[in-house]
Amino acid sequence: MYYNKVCLLVVAMLMGTLMMSCERDNEVTPLPKEETEKKDETPTQGEGEDELAKSLAAIPGISNVTVQKSPQESFGYYFDVEQYIDHKNPSLGTFQQRCLLQYVGEDAPVMLYTNGYALDDSLKNIGVHDIASYLGASSLYVEHRYFGHSQPEPLNNIYFTYLSADQAANDLHRVVTLMKQNFFTHGNKWVSTGTSKCGINTTLYAYYSDLYGWDDVDLYVPFCAPFLLGSSQSAGDKALDTYLINVCGTGYPKGSVQDRAYQYLCAYPSAIVNNKILREACLRKYHQEDPANYLRLLKNYPTETEKAATVGVLCDFYAFLFDKFSYINFNRWCAKVPNPTDFDTVNPSLDYRLVEIVEFIFANAEKMEKIIKEDEESRPLDSRRSGYTVDEIRMQRVQDNDMAYEIQAFRELGSVFHNFSLVPADGFVTPEYCDQVSQANIGLVANYGDVYKGQWDGGKLMANVRKWVDTTKKRILFVYGSYDPWTGGAIDSTYPWPGDVEAVNPNNPNTTKVVVPGGTHNHYILNEAYYTPETSKIIKQTLDKYIKGK
Repeated sequence: MYYNKVCLLVVAMLMGTLMMSCERDNEVTPLPKEETEKKDETPTQGEGEDELAKSLAAIPGISNVTVQKSPQESFGYYFDVEQYIDHKNPSLGTFQQRCLLQYVGEDAPVMLYTNGYALDDSLKNIGVHDIASYLGASSLYVEHRYFGHSQPEPLNNIYFTYLSADQAANDLHRVVTLMKQNFFTHGNKWVSTGTSKCGINTTLYAYYSDLYGWDDVDLYVPFCAPFLLGSSQSAGDKALDTYLINVCGTGYPKGSVQDRAYQYLCAYPSAIVNNKILREACLRKYHQEDPANYLRLLKNYPTETEKAATVGVLCDFYAFLFDKFSYINFNRWCAKVPNPTDFDTVNPSLDYRLVEIVEFIFANAEKMEKIIKEDEESRPLDSRRSGYTVDEIRMQRVQDNDMAYEIQAFRELGSVFHNFSLVPADGFVTPEYCDQVSQANIGLVANYGDVYKGQWDGGKLMANVRKWVDTTKKRILFVYGSYDPWTGGAIDSTYPWPGDVEAVNPNNPNTTKVVVPGGTHNHYILNEAYYTPETSKIIKQTLDKYIKGK
């Protein structure tokens, strides 16, 4: 069995042994400062590399040019661009935005990667993007404002006053303009790309380019970019979880390993809710894995503690299932899906099958990868029902570099809202009760609704982008994976058929969509483990047409 290494430990837990809680592992822990400095130490440069660094440093508005050497013996140039804190009010001053250039040649195309998060400080962790590799292009990465080193306001300012898609698009326009005027001056072709939130930024950059009349980029290729509408009251959108339930894992022959796994997955919510032995085992695991939310639910529902905590388990089940489908090909882990009802109900604490079921429920993509290979986080405690306090948010602002994402999602990008339709209506808990608990106690609105009250735009930006795609003259190729739950938020808001290539709107051939059969949440067009030759060919042909000029 693939859980042998943890079985004894979890069995002890199931028998009531208290165990220390673990950090959630869905984020990479930053290296200590001294270790980072040691690993990223700038090597001795050759004369050519020095000249490029000097050329960058000579550009008005660019400073702090440093050079790193990659394991492939290529060089990367980190530098800062002076940006306006508020592009609509330059008098407020400027801040430094971190960028990275991987240079190929003066006549080569340029790939602009629109980061939605922080830019990694180490070139070793970035590598060469598939599109840049295919085109033989230079790569330009731009860190998103309010992430990493690019802070328009001090870290003790929690209001994120100038965090918006409009401001971020203006940042990109200024970087591209500086580089076109002073560095890439040979009429280089430009392609902009990004994956997931970075892909949303690619599309928003095209959207604001149309709005402001910028002609920065020749082709936009967003990967796996969802456009979430939510409701007028909440940023949460059920479309993605609905796609997860109705599409991900379907379409395989009856009786196949994949089909059996899908049937098991559909049975999990009911088993968690109605099987008392499994439910209690999950509650113990939930307390161990997510003590902050566990204790908050118990405090908020003192007369319904077991019911409320069970909703927390269901939220984790859906979140981790979403994660597994997003980042691992279903064919790699379908055989690892245990039957949620197949365990010894007389002596459950001695049955490793129960351990496997519980571990599967709480396994995110990273844990699932470990399970596959073996066989072939707590947030600050918050017990207030109304969400985080100003002081708690200020502490997170300093400690959590990805908090800016949650605020932007709360304001204008939208978020995932779990779909509990598989929970039996007559079970221990009902779908309606799950909705109530999750909305009031778990997620963006519950955590940030007090401090940022009234700041959700009601889905206005995302709705505008969806309408704009119907008429834009910008050339955009949207790429999605058929088994990626984020495809539930695909630009056309309907379920695309795997392998289809079609105009998003038949009346506007400038915007095209391709869906990768069985595809997950990635951009690896040159790797046949992720992309079929047919869909890779479509993407390459588009790049050939608009960037290579073939």
